[in-house]
Amino acid sequence: MEDYKLDFISSLLAVVSVVFLAVLMLPAGRRVRVLQRISDSKAVRKYHALYGFLLLAAGLAHGIVAGKQPGMISGKILWMSLAVLLLLSPWKRRKNSALWKSIHRWMALAVGVLFVVHLAAAVLG
Repeated sequence: MEDYKLDFISSLLAVVSVVFLAVLMLPAGRRVRVLQRISDSKAVRKYHALYGFLLLAAGLAHGIVAGKQPGMISGKILWMSLAVLLLLSPWKRRKNSALWKSIHRWMALAVGVLFVVHLAAAVLG
């Protein structure tokens, strides 16, 4: 395909990934009054794991289409941390829920920080 088409597809996948990441981060904003109604909605809570898998798939597709661009290494690290977070998610049903919540929150924070690093690396390239 031509370069401009691949750039468009990569940008579109990046936007889709950012939207999924924002929806996944909504529960962290429960204490913010404006976000309470959105983060407590059933659509956000019920499909949280599905949104995680969709984010992983969209991120992988974005990485493949983007190719060797600035931010490639930080994107791979971000994608692998998301994969680890998703691979650990079945553990929540078998182990201590409080421990799982703690691990999940810290890993989600790490994903957020890695996202900022990836964005900075890609934009400042």
